[in-house]
Amino acid sequence: MLKGSLVAEDAFDVAGSDEKLRVRIYAPVCEADGTWACWAELDEPIGWSGNTYGASALQALTLGVRTISIHLYASDEYKDGRLGVDGVFGGFLGIPAPTDYLDFAPFPF
Repeated sequence: MLKGSLVAEDAFDVAGSDEKLRVRIYAPVCEADGTWACWAELDEPIGWSGNTYGASALQALTLGVRTISIHLYASDEYKDGRLGVDGVFGGFLGIPAPTDYLDFAPFPF
């Protein structure tokens, strides 16, 4: 796992919990083969981490942000109205949703 320096971190409310769901994205790093990798993490209750890859640092970073968005809006927590920001659940999370998700997350990327 290659992980650059932390670029951005955010926290989301989870209904029924005092804990925040934290999301982190790291600067892309160039792998030995010239591919760029961007590491991202989503804490529990989603619990995902991994790299997105691109031909450039910007592509890897953009795909990393999109991947975070997909995991947030596709989560059971969001679909069940338990994921939110500033105590408002089930609405806009401050990150655009992929266009494929507009039937239940009308906030386009």
